[in-house]
Amino acid sequence: MILYYPFLFALLILSGCIGALNNTQNFSDENTPLVPNIIHGVPVKKSDYPFIAQIFYLYKNEYIFWCTGSLISPNYILTAGHCITDPTRAYLKIDGVRVVVGKTDLADAKNADKFDTIKSMGTFNYKKIRQNDLALLRLSRNIPANEATPVKFYIKKITKNLKVQVAGFGETVFGSATPSRTLLQTTVDISSSKNCTKFNPEWSTNDGPQICQESYNGNDSCQGDSGGPLTTKINGINYLVGATNNGRNKNIDAKVQCGDNTIAYYARMGFFVSRISKVIKVNAKYLLAYNIHRIDDARTIITENTLKLVIIAPREKRKGQTIERSCEINRHPNHILCPVLAYTVYKARIATELCPTPHANNDSIIVNRLFRHTKHYNKPLSVDSITRQVKNLSGLIKRPPNTPIPKTRAIGATLAATSGVPVENIVLHAFWSNYSMFDTYYRLVRSTLSLI
Repeated sequence: MILYYPFLFALLILSGCIGALNNTQNFSDENTPLVPNIIHGVPVKKSDYPFIAQIFYLYKNEYIFWCTGSLISPNYILTAGHCITDPTRAYLKIDGVRVVVGKTDLADAKNADKFDTIKSMGTFNYKKIRQNDLALLRLSRNIPANEATPVKFYIKKITKNLKVQVAGFGETVFGSATPSRTLLQTTVDISSSKNCTKFNPEWSTNDGPQICQESYNGNDSCQGDSGGPLTTKINGINYLVGATNNGRNKNIDAKVQCGDNTIAYYARMGFFVSRISKVIKVNAKYLLAYNIHRIDDARTIITENTLKLVIIAPREKRKGQTIERSCEINRHPNHILCPVLAYTVYKARIATELCPTPHANNDSIIVNRLFRHTKHYNKPLSVDSITRQVKNLSGLIKRPPNTPIPKTRAIGATLAATSGVPVENIVLHAFWSNYSMFDTYYRLVRSTLSLI
């Protein structure tokens, strides 16, 4: 297996810049790498990768781009283990690491003094277990939601039919030692062929710590992409499947190690999610893609003052029975803001025409989308379209000059808090991990009199 180490790694070793460091940890509770670049990649929008991270390292008093990563909580970056270690798997110097989060254009290394610093970092026993090629970097500050938002994990079974993309800032031509100036992504193919074991004897199945991928069309990751996200899209949102590890050309005599006829491996999030949650002190369920519920509309009741819904979570069961939750929504005196009236109009004017779509959690269940194009009721709206409309409406709210448009979740949560709703109820209802998440990122005002 050929390991693609970050740019100028050999020079770092020769110059003695790599050594032990303080504030490093081994996260494993149990007894190689690609510095990939994206081959045949296309530019992406920030809305597709609001969690993307760029990792830089100091070499001869100059910062250089090193690896790609992903924000998984307000103050933790996930990347590859080999991105923070040398070829002997000893840690790099922590004070030489800098991070940029939420930017799809490569940052100018000359501004590294303004980049985020690292408080601590560590791997999951990568020193002893090469397959555990995963690392966490704890940032010195919490990243505000208007700069970047954490990615959620995809932990379902990995099959060759799963549609995945890999993204990064790495080389677009093998051996160029020049990172891409913008974030690129490309579609790659999951594999479980005999080649996966042939080129990595430690790999057995895609249920283990690493996922195998073969390039059949030249699409690939390469130098600089190490640690970058392998994602799958659900309802227009990217979820983290894995992190780029290592790869090589299947022809041992080939000089080009990225692109055609290559094989690569990625750390699988489903294997590490429990250990990650312990390190960052966040319940594992808050790292996962939420179970998307559906409404059993045959049991919906609309009265003069209320809308009563029965919500079903198809993957959740209790004592073998599907869980159901009732939801009662009261009428608002303002017709423009009244959810009961809006749902009534939706049922009368739009829901009469079917909009069948497979359920995100179970494709054997067909659901009718609530949000659709105004002129084509049989065509569901994308997440991006809904987000744009919500942002337009939020932009109508009065706010001080030069302040960002408040997030919709922040508006509702703040109004609830100022109305006397217990904060623990707000946190639970919004699926936030703790009080500080709400108080730091979503509470717009703290006075008892709302300014909204």
